[in-house]
Amino acid sequence: MSVKGSEIILEEEELLADIRQKIIENPESRGPSAVEVHNQMLVLRDEILDAKNEDLPALYDQLNHLSHLLTQLQNSRKTDEINPDMPYFAHLRLEEGGEVRDIFLGKATRLSNGLRIVDWRHAPISKIFYRYQEGEEYEEIIAGQSREGEVSARRILFIQRGELLRVSNSEYTWVKQRGNWRQLDPESTRLAGGEGQSLRAGSPLTSVLGSGAQLRASKHLPDIAALIDENQFELITAKTDGALVIRGSAGSGKTTVALHRIAYLAFHDTKRFRPQSIMFMVWGKAMRDYIRNVLPSLGVSGIIVNTWTRWSSQMVRQ
Repeated sequence: MSVKGSEIILEEEELLADIRQKIIENPESRGPSAVEVHNQMLVLRDEILDAKNEDLPALYDQLNHLSHLLTQLQNSRKTDEINPDMPYFAHLRLEEGGEVRDIFLGKATRLSNGLRIVDWRHAPISKIFYRYQEGEEYEEIIAGQSREGEVSARRILFIQRGELLRVSNSEYTWVKQRGNWRQLDPESTRLAGGEGQSLRAGSPLTSVLGSGAQLRASKHLPDIAALIDENQFELITAKTDGALVIRGSAGSGKTTVALHRIAYLAFHDTKRFRPQSIMFMVWGKAMRDYIRNVLPSLGVSGIIVNTWTRWSSQMVRQ
């Protein structure tokens, strides 16, 4: 293994150890749930019925406070906890105005106690990961401000049970097998699969997402969200007005885009895109079972997954 490869792996192992320690030592404070607040309001309501007149103002103030808290909890977006055993799947290092920042992409957000882990569905910052490669300069509008800089590191990681087992950058892939690190042959990690077209408003976009040879190269597979390319990310995060049609050949990533778009929409507008109100239609039972297993891993539960035959038969009977 090259010296550069050893340095990258050592750095990522040290970063992972530091982040895991911070997560474990600083558990997230959840506060009361909406159900708990509602139950407190019911108890307080009963107290008001039997309270003396001089106690009513304080009780009503407390009830009003709980009412506002309940509204906030009901309208707030649900945030998953960071799993210290698999805290993130990608590492992004940005150089901006002489400042260097390390940002990690995962399936939940944690920006406290020195942690910078961002949910991949949080487009304002994660879009840099999907739009730019290592060594490229970027210019994006983030939180209403123009940001310019350079992507000095862009790495895809596989972490299992708190152990780093795979690291990929723009040039190489290293895997840990039987306690030893080795560099994979670049040809074995080349993305396989068909190349299709993804269309929106008549504009063709080429989308490629493979598996094949890459999956055979190592059992330590990166999170599929880390393999989304720029065009697929643009489709996943596209505006929600109108219909979105994705067209492509086998293996071009149509299903991947559809699944991640559902996860993205449900994350950003839960009231409009309630999982319980979404149906995912497929042709065969094998694909149905696969989709049912994948959706929860993307943070989406409750979606109806059905086959065309079963759904159409139900419609005919009704």
